[in-house]
Amino acid sequence: MQGFQNDLHIRGSAATDTVHTYELSWVRLRDTPGLQNGNSDHDEVALNAATSAALVLIVLHVNLLIGDMSLLEAMAGGTERTVAKGGRIIYLINRCDELGVDPLVAPEDFLLLKRRKEAELVAALRSRGIQVDPVQVHTLSGDPFGEVGARTDVSRADFSQHRDWDGADSLVRVLDSFSAEQGRAGAAGARLDAALSALLHARVQIGKTLRELRSETEALTSLLQSVENSEQDSRLLESSIRERVRRTVDPHASKAREEVHNAGPAEIHKLVSTSNAWWEDGKLQSDIEQVVIDSLRDIEQWARVHSSVIGREMESWSFRATAFKTEDRFAGPQTAEMAVGKWIARAAKEGSKVAKAIAKRDTVYGIGKAIGVKFKPWGAVKAAGRVAKAAPILAAVGVAADGYAMVKDESAKKDREKYRADAANFISRNEADLVSRVLSGDANDGPLPLLQECVCALTEHKSDLELQQSVAMVEIEAQEKLLSGIEHLLAEGENLRHQEGDLE
Repeated sequence: MQGFQNDLHIRGSAATDTVHTYELSWVRLRDTPGLQNGNSDHDEVALNAATSAALVLIVLHVNLLIGDMSLLEAMAGGTERTVAKGGRIIYLINRCDELGVDPLVAPEDFLLLKRRKEAELVAALRSRGIQVDPVQVHTLSGDPFGEVGARTDVSRADFSQHRDWDGADSLVRVLDSFSAEQGRAGAAGARLDAALSALLHARVQIGKTLRELRSETEALTSLLQSVENSEQDSRLLESSIRERVRRTVDPHASKAREEVHNAGPAEIHKLVSTSNAWWEDGKLQSDIEQVVIDSLRDIEQWARVHSSVIGREMESWSFRATAFKTEDRFAGPQTAEMAVGKWIARAAKEGSKVAKAIAKRDTVYGIGKAIGVKFKPWGAVKAAGRVAKAAPILAAVGVAADGYAMVKDESAKKDREKYRADAANFISRNEADLVSRVLSGDANDGPLPLLQECVCALTEHKSDLELQQSVAMVEIEAQEKLLSGIEHLLAEGENLRHQEGDLE
């Protein structure tokens, strides 16, 4: 065999811990660490090297499948990230000199034991779901009778006396007989496998991203539902507060209206006083202060409950929310020639789409991070700290009502019924004004401004969340399209592998 470099070590112990490449005429041989030496780092190096190989040679102990076989199963059957090498593997059973028969003394028995060992390996692999053609199995001895062992001062000549039976020559002849055409076909197959593995890796990453995005949108949907529930409860609370204040003021106004309607001719002169002074009742002032306190307490309770619920939903969403990282990006191989090359070029183009989509999301995703994890749009709603003072509100109503005291007595004498009706209407207008002032507060510090302030913050927060959900949904759609394109390319790539045929 021609083309070996001087750094190819020949000895019985483990000689390789990294990948070494050797050019052998039309074949490029990549020497990797063994699969069953108990070193997980070596396993990873070997699997990565095998991913882009046209033909894989696996050396097994004469006792066959010993130790952890998961890596061998992954290499033969493929994983979610790597293509199956199956029919592109040659299994080399090493140490045939340990079969128990001297090949020079009993050559026929030796050949029989070799065939049995090869059949045993085929059966063992098939029991693990690995389909193997018997022609893929070859028996040899890398260090007949352990004569070399751990020595490093050896050459090819030290193995020559056993070449008639150790099986090494037949393997070398096969590798050395590859033509230029076969070499190019192997290189194309290797590039195809590398591209397929890259696409498989991208499919795994996109699948992971889609699961995270869907989980994120589920959390956002739940969060938005909690916000909508809070908005709905705020509307119910506002209606309840309005009705509660109305019911607080109405008995006092109704009593004044009743006095007006029941006033006789001798009491008409008292209507001005009744119409202008009913809100000065001490009991009304006490009732107003209490209804304001109760309303503020209910707003504080509403804020506390929904802030807690929404806060938990926010933490759940923030935990699930995901952003792409640079290492997640997929870029396909850039080489291209013939049918396989064109397919690889398309794979690279698809990878470019993935990268661009990810970069776009990186920018948009920053919007969501500005929202923050904790939900504190209301700050600390200390409604109880807003002391309810009815006197300023009632004083304001009194100023607005002073105009009725200027009605002339002459008008009352001419039309007492109209006078009563005007007085009752005046009381009703003052009642509505008082209810409005109680709800708003003397300095816009009443129950409704506080509630509306909270709801406005909630609505603004909801808009941010809806934007984030929209971004996630757009990204899901984009990722699904990318995944569909990758699935199509994978199917085409597998068809190319079948057309190419397994190497023998």
